[in-house]
Parts: sequence; structure tokens; C-alpha cells
Amino acid sequence: MRREAASTYSDQFEYLAERFELIRLQSDAYALRSEAGDFERTSRWNDRHGKNHLLGSIDDLDRTIQRREEAIRRRHRESESHGPRFPIDQFVETHQLTREEYDILLVLLFNESAGRGQGRITSGNDILNLLFTSHVEALRASRYLSASSTLLNHGLVRALPEEEGCNFLRSSYEVTEKTLREVLGVRARPVSGESAQAMTEALPDGPFRLLQPRFSLDRVVLDSAVRQQLEDVLWQVNDGHVLFEDWELGRLLEKGRGIVILLSGLPGTGKTMSAEALAGSLQRQLLIADYSQLESKWIGETEKNIVTVFRAARDSGAVLLLDEADAILAGRLEGGHYNDRAYNRQVSLLLQELEQFEGLCILTTNRETSLDDGLARRLGASINFGVPGAAERERIWKSLVSARVPLAADVDFTRLAGDFALCGGNIKNAVVSALRSAARRGARTEVGQADFIRAAESEKSVFMKTTRPIGFKPRERYTYS
Repeated sequence: MRREAASTYSDQFEYLAERFELIRLQSDAYALRSEAGDFERTSRWNDRHGKNHLLGSIDDLDRTIQRREEAIRRRHRESESHGPRFPIDQFVETHQLTREEYDILLVLLFNESAGRGQGRITSGNDILNLLFTSHVEALRASRYLSASSTLLNHGLVRALPEEEGCNFLRSSYEVTEKTLREVLGVRARPVSGESAQAMTEALPDGPFRLLQPRFSLDRVVLDSAVRQQLEDVLWQVNDGHVLFEDWELGRLLEKGRGIVILLSGLPGTGKTMSAEALAGSLQRQLLIADYSQLESKWIGETEKNIVTVFRAARDSGAVLLLDEADAILAGRLEGGHYNDRAYNRQVSLLLQELEQFEGLCILTTNRETSLDDGLARRLGASINFGVPGAAERERIWKSLVSARVPLAADVDFTRLAGDFALCGGNIKNAVVSALRSAARRGARTEVGQADFIRAAESEKSVFMKTTRPIGFKPRERYTYS
């Protein structure tokens, strides 16, 4: 009975403890091999007779590593046959990782367990030379750290920002939060209250702002089809593991499990409000970046701003909103001018960041545009916000007027909604204008239907200008009674 207990692991963490100890031995062997290589290039090496004591130590350590690795594998197989599979094994099967990719993953998990202490193995060169004693085999295995590899392409591992002139083998690597959660069986917790405030204070200054949402999706008046699409997005953020794990969708998708959605439509139709509501429903902050503010005339500054925004969203756990992202939605340019190449680099970098981002990213645009092919493939949903129908407009009018507002008996929101086909933003402006005009008449003044009509007429003229399509012959898109 005791022998059977000793031949199996009590849990995944006992197994990982032995794997991490094995990595420490491999690290010692790697250091000794590097030291032996330095000795070999000196004259003292040739003066020695017989086998060098350092080479003998390396051989002994390699044999110890081999015996230890075989014992761990036997015990691991025995544990699988006697109990439930470890989360890390389910993770490997879901993403169809090879043995080499599995070993790289273990090294990066070892780094996480080491924290910021010594002994971390982070660069691509060190990771590969640790796992493969032959330099040629290490170079051959470099494909597992390329941008097209399963580890990076699926967002399981990410490369830290490279220094200028640094190649991908000299770059540092780390597991993503998504990988940690899946391997450790930990669900993401919403950020709110004091934790959110502390996290906000820790973020670097950048071309973005953090907003604590004031409401959730159930407070927003939306078309039923648009609401259904937004609720589908919420479900995927909260319960998407059913798709990726239980139904093994993660084995089929080429991108990570982050969600990128595009909200398009006329100004005032509720795109930004819906983004805030999504963040509020998820109990997360909303990190807002106007893409026009990311662009810079200085070489490399735009790319730096893009990386900064995505890093801040990742570190804060916030929903990312790239507002008015028209400039990056169109296809890349084919010209050979410097500006064309710079623009293409920016779009490529943005697509890479979207690929690796593990949270919810929302793009908004006020225009109808043909999407870049690479961006179109990354969109989890494209939702068009049209002018709300009469029933929705009536609900918007009523929701914006507090019960404390002194309304005259002739106020008819149903008629206002039917007579003026305005967007939510225009209705809000009309309400503010009507209440302001009435309040200026005196404290005992009631707000009447005429106040609302005058304000709505003013907003109608503004709205018609913004909805006129580009072309040779102007025409009104909407008809008013």
C-alpha cells in the first residue's frame, strides 16, 4: 500500500515540484558546460592530461538528470492511471503541444515560481541550450519560439518587447496570464474597489485614461439584435472555457482566446456607452485610448504608444476601448513611400498586439469602411449600431428625464419619439437643452412639449448634416414628419 502511494503524485503541485528540481539540475549542467567551453579556449585546457574533472562532473550530472527524468515520467504515468488528469496535461492536450513545447512551458512556469529571484531562465538562447545539450539541436528547436509557433501564435507564451537590434532568440519570454490560469485552474477575478484604485495608481502615464464604469448593459436602451450580440460577447468572456476546453474549440483556432469586437455606426448611437456598459457588466475598468492620440510624427513613437496601451490594459485587467479607430481599419498600403511603410508597420504591430491580448478589446468607428484582411480575421464580432426605432427612442426619452423634473401635462414622449428619428446622443442633447431653457424661466416653471420640440428640431438639423452620405448628389437618409 505504501509503495503504491509513493509511486503516484498526490497532486499536480507535487509533480511540478519534481519537474522544477529537474530544471535546477539542468541549469547547473548548462552552467558547467558553458564553463567547460571557456576552459577549452585557453592554453590551460591543453596542458591537462587525462579527462578533466569538470567534464567528469558534467557527465555525472547528465546521468543523474537522465535517471531523475525517467523516474518522474514513470511516476507521472502511474498517477494518470490512478486518478484524474492534471490540469497541465489537459492544457497540453487541448493545445496539442509537442514534447519540446511542453518542456519550454515547464521552464517558463519554473520562472514564475521563482518570482524575481535568481535562477530565472528567460532568454530564448538560454531556454533552448538548457533543454538541448547540442547547439545544433538548440538551433533546430528555435522554431518553437518563432512568431508562427503554437506557443506564441495561440497566445500561450509572449515575447517581451525587444531592444533595438535584438533578435528573437535573445529576447525574453514568459507565460501569459491565460496560460497560468488554465494550468493552475484559477479563474480571473474582477477588479474593483481599493484593488482597482491601487492598480490604477501603479500604471504608467500614457495616451489613455481609465474609467470606472457607472452602469451595466441592462441600463442601456438597445435594439434587440444588438443587445443579443453584446450579451453573446459577455457570455464568451465569462464562460468561454466551455467552447475552448469542453468543446475543444481551442484546438481549431489559430488565435488566442482574447475577444476583439468592432462597434460601428453613426455618432450618438451608443457605441461608447455600450463599451462602458460591457466593462460595467464584467466589473472591470474601461481603458480608453483615442487612436488619433496614439499617432505621432516621431519615428517609432506611435509603435511605442500602441505597446504601452496594450500593456496597461493587460496589467490592469481592464476592458480596452480603441475609440475612433478609423485610421487602422482600412487595408495596408502598397506604395513604397516611407509613410506607407511606417503605416503598414503600425497596423502590423497593432494586429500582433490584438493577437496576444487576452482580454476584451473594443474598436469603434463612425464610418463604413472596408476592413484590413488581417483585422477582419481577428474580429470576434462586428456590431452595427443603427438609428434606434420609435419604441427604443421613447424609452431613451423617458430614461433621460428624472421623476423630479416638473413636466407639463402636454408632454408626450411617444409622439416625440415618433416625430424625431434621432440617435440616443442627440436625444440626450435635446433633453439637456429643453430642461435648461425651462429652468431659466424661473423656479416654478414646468417643462412643456414645446420645449422638447424646439430642442429636438435643433438636434434634427445637426443630425441631418452628419448623416448626409459622401457623393455628388446630397440626399437625406432619413425622412422626418
